Amino acid sequence: MWGEASVVDKVITEPEHRRKGLGSVVMSELDVLAAELGAVRAVLVATEAGLGLYGRLGWTVLSPLTAAHLAA
Repeated sequence: MWGEASVVDKVITEPEHRRKGLGSVVMSELDVLAAELGAVRAVLVATEAGLGLYGRLGWTVLSPLTAAHLAA
């Protein structure tokens, strides 16, 4: 939670468990928990690989995100 928003990031389904509905179950449970904790909005950070699942669950892209790393 961040204020009144739930933030979903770094949710991974291992390859051998993909395409079995697990991602939908996990996201649904996270949504229920966030609502119980008082969230009124949700923010999701997703990779291209997850866009199909999240789109089916009703999420929409508001802004693309680019990851960057600065070597020490």
